[in-house]
Amino acid sequence: GGNVFIYNGTSVMKDCTLGEGNGAEGGCVYLRDGLITNCTIRANGTTKGSGGGIYITNGTVADTTIDGAGGTMSWHGGCIYMKGGTVRDTICRNGVCTSTSGRNGGNFYMENGTLANVTLENGTCTAEGGNLYVTGGAITGLICRGGTSGSNGGNIRATNGATITDAVSSRRYIRRSSAT
Repeated sequence: GGNVFIYNGTSVMKDCTLGEGNGAEGGCVYLRDGLITNCTIRANGTTKGSGGGIYITNGTVADTTIDGAGGTMSWHGGCIYMKGGTVRDTICRNGVCTSTSGRNGGNFYMENGTLANVTLENGTCTAEGGNLYVTGGAITGLICRGGTSGSNGGNIRATNGATITDAVSSRRYIRRSSAT
């Protein structure tokens, strides 16, 4: 993480504001097995890897806002890249993934894990999932609007058994969907 590296299941980062991080994985924060809560993260730095704001491996993010406006991403997840873990009651907006090599999930790239009550707005990527690219995992209470992608899934691209329940994508309500 460009600003903070959290590597412990009992570590907690709360009530903070971070910005302009420049990290290889997690422009502002790399989170492994800890908790981030009630924070504002401006993912407006440069990330050479994935996760413009936060890179998560089995950690939890709650009650947090991540804004990718002005950031430069080269891989996946302009605001968050998650490989297992939980994100709940969180807002991600203005995430960007525009490289020609890896560029899925303008706001959020999820590889397994759980999303609950998350809002994704105005994400942009050159490949799939303008707001969200998800491969496996469970999602409930999702709002996606304003996503733009270069190919599949302007708002959402779901694969590999991802389950989405009670979601709104722009003006479309999704009751239950399982992707294969």
